[in-house]
Amino acid sequence: MEVRRKSALPKRAGTSKVKAEVKSGTDTKKIGRRHLSSSTTIECFNFTGQTIKTLDHLGLCTVHPAHTTAPDERAFIGCFVVRRRSEVSDGTQITEMFDSVRGTDRAAATKEDFINDLLIDINHRARDTLSRRDSTVYYSVNATSITENNGNIYIPDLDLVVIGERCNQEIVHPNSPKALDLHLSQMYDASHTYSIEINDPVNGDKPFYVNINERVFEIIPTKNEYLGDEVRITFKAPHQQAETIYLGKVDDSELEKIGLFRKYTDADKYREKLEVLQQRLNLENTMAKAQLENTKATMTEATLEAKLQAELRSVEAKMLELAQKQDLTNAQHIKDLEKIEREREEAKRELILEKEKADMSLRQLKMKDYYEDRSYERKDSSEIVKFLPLMVGGALALFSIMK
Repeated sequence: MEVRRKSALPKRAGTSKVKAEVKSGTDTKKIGRRHLSSSTTIECFNFTGQTIKTLDHLGLCTVHPAHTTAPDERAFIGCFVVRRRSEVSDGTQITEMFDSVRGTDRAAATKEDFINDLLIDINHRARDTLSRRDSTVYYSVNATSITENNGNIYIPDLDLVVIGERCNQEIVHPNSPKALDLHLSQMYDASHTYSIEINDPVNGDKPFYVNINERVFEIIPTKNEYLGDEVRITFKAPHQQAETIYLGKVDDSELEKIGLFRKYTDADKYREKLEVLQQRLNLENTMAKAQLENTKATMTEATLEAKLQAELRSVEAKMLELAQKQDLTNAQHIKDLEKIEREREEAKRELILEKEKADMSLRQLKMKDYYEDRSYERKDSSEIVKFLPLMVGGALALFSIMK
């Protein structure tokens, strides 16, 4: 039965253990191809019609101008193509170390059993003329896919970033040191942080203890003589600036107030004290809530009464204002009526006066007619009297004649 070993990350090697040397021009190192154990080459071809940049994990950026001629393979037209060639000597074997290299992050064009096919291709295909075996894999990305992916695509199989012309961001290779710093910065920005720093130039050898989430941690003070005695507590919420509280020198009697202890046992029992204190606080909080509810009820009744009284006063004030306006309106109306009555009485008096004047004029006219009629009658009588003797005389004469 095969026993699978536990997976582990490799240990990083410093510059003292791994030596890197760049050779410009002709390679003068006396290493021939007969010594070659394995070889991997990456070749890039740009048929996208635009300038393409590739970025590796070292941070090296290569600019690929567009080819002016079309490729023989029509499927590569409009694509950025990477050809990966692997070559191994006759005595070299390539095996798959982990199941995790399959499938999940592979290019869409690769098959699920890509690794198996590649291993079979390299390890079991013999050449008649050479004692070496090789295999070639083509990776192609069309220009549209690059543009739709914000102008850049990372190919995990090649550990290569492909960047198009329309990319307006500074792209960082995900496995570069700069990407690691960026990732840590983003993690720090999105995390909760709480730290305690103590500087004690005199008693810096004596540790402090703090209980966080039922775990006791030891804090070794620094002994910076230029800072003096101080305690710095820093805390940060996600996506916010860190805040630091400088407490200066803290006496041992005041340490427990900020959760620090000189003894491990005191820090270990601090949780029990916190639980007792929490129970007391919960009880006081419950009592305070009950008192607050009673106060709210009392305040609510008083508030309602005060509100009702205020509304009543407001209604009374409005009614008084309306009454005053009505009184003013009534007074004005009375004045208007009195004025109309005065004008009516004045018109009545004038009418009576005019009537009296008309009656007087009428009487005067009647009297004038009367006296004029009497005058005419007297005149007529006078005329009759005046002619009466003549008439009598005439009658007598006539009578005498007739007789």
